[in-house]
Amino acid sequence: MSWEVKPLGELCSIQNGFAFKSKLFGDDGMPLIRIRDLSNGFETQTRYSGEYDENFVVMAGDVLVGMDGEFRCYEWKGEPALLNQRVCRLEGFDHRLSQRYTYYGINKYLKAIEDVTSFTTVKHLSAKKIKAIQFPIPPLEEQERIVEILDEAFAAIDKAKANIERNLTNARELFQSRLNDIFSNPSEDWEVKPLGEVCVVKDGTHDSPKYVTNGIPFVTQKNITKNGVSFENTKFITISDHEQFSKRSNVGKGDILISMIGANRGESCIVSSEREFSIKNVGLIKNGGEIDTLFISVFLKSPLAQKYVIENSSGSAQGFISLGTLRRWPIPVPSVAGCDRIVMHCSELEKWSNELFGKYQTELDNLEELRQSILEQAFEGKLTEPVVA
Repeated sequence: MSWEVKPLGELCSIQNGFAFKSKLFGDDGMPLIRIRDLSNGFETQTRYSGEYDENFVVMAGDVLVGMDGEFRCYEWKGEPALLNQRVCRLEGFDHRLSQRYTYYGINKYLKAIEDVTSFTTVKHLSAKKIKAIQFPIPPLEEQERIVEILDEAFAAIDKAKANIERNLTNARELFQSRLNDIFSNPSEDWEVKPLGEVCVVKDGTHDSPKYVTNGIPFVTQKNITKNGVSFENTKFITISDHEQFSKRSNVGKGDILISMIGANRGESCIVSSEREFSIKNVGLIKNGGEIDTLFISVFLKSPLAQKYVIENSSGSAQGFISLGTLRRWPIPVPSVAGCDRIVMHCSELEKWSNELFGKYQTELDNLEELRQSILEQAFEGKLTEPVVA
């Protein structure tokens, strides 16, 4: 392969976004493209109600790059919108370079820049670094053929992913439907009691400790997932702070943790290990002797339980459920034998669901690997035959 290589800045220009006044951000006006909107590609979360220069209007088909955090190129597919600061647009393409060919090929180079960029809080990308990218330039006819092949291949991959994601949604809905049947139609011998009567219900510290490089993991609501407690990206606190916080909430194996704030409030999981950690913005449910926490864990996953969280959350900017709300949570309590039957049935159903989820997730991962493999082959010149003059 004898493709020409040129600095990208010789073949297109970079337009940096404008610093629009944040006081004019809201729900009305012109859509404003911020970094968080790029992966969506169709709509924005924010609109701008002030005056603006038409030169900063993005149109469908424009190629944009996020310049903070994850460096990645996206194609805008939505309505006309404004180019905000820390998002840039590739434009003014030379006749030797296809815009869509650039869109497909540039992410490999942006990722390489991201991998070597140091940061304190978040990584920053400059237009200068984008312009310096040494970009492969095959003949224009070959660029167009590569784009045609990639368009077709990726459309097929996207269709397959959509089918898998639909199957995932159906499997989740089936699991939720079964839980809803169980808890929305209790037997006559079930008794409804507040969670605080059948379990010990506490919450994590309200303090903001000083973090250290190594120490005891400090788990917040972000670490509560469907698959258990995640210790990824946790901060650490001193042993003395941990000992102090444990007097309020001594987490142990078999306890239930539940997020109390933010978008994932109501998400819960059972602690599966003896690992020591402290909690904040997280509720702690311990076995009170009357009912097994396994049954409580099953109930907390039900639509009925999630409805209680939504209807009893406070706060407008960031919703939360209070400790009192947790303790007052009405729990339908069957007999001990009934609890055991429900736990066994739901455990089997959840096991089946998780196996299905795992299968679908593997299929999604394989499709993404296929996408990357096709991209690599395209920009190594392996998807097309050389153009004959």
